[in-house]
Amino acid sequence: MNLREGCGSLVLSLLVVSSLPCRADILLVNAEGTGQYPNIRAAVEAAVDGDEIHFVAGTYTGEDNWNINYQGKAITIRSQNLDPESAIIDLNDGAPAFILESGEDPSSVLEAVSITHGDLQNDFLGLVRCQYTSP
Repeated sequence: MNLREGCGSLVLSLLVVSSLPCRADILLVNAEGTGQYPNIRAAVEAAVDGDEIHFVAGTYTGEDNWNINYQGKAITIRSQNLDPESAIIDLNDGAPAFILESGEDPSSVLEAVSITHGDLQNDFLGLVRCQYTSP
């Protein structure tokens, strides 16, 4: 085998490996702070494109569980069992639960989560703020 034949095999091998689908990770958050991540903010900061953040049933309160920026990431945030009544984010009349303002597209998903006690009188706060984006 000469050098040219060897390089052709290497290129073909790299193409096959790079075309394999990537497996997304599931990042688990528990309202009591005992999950894989202690709060929603920590899970979003650790997430990379394609990951899913799952909420165990419970009520999520406190500053690290609201005003969460997707940071342009293509991630899915949802309740673990897809029951929106089981995972509740309580905003305590404060900031929005989630902010999408960094060019997120339809691969940035929020589903099966209930949000309560948001400031619906304030357009800037609300429940979920989407700006310059199309999730």
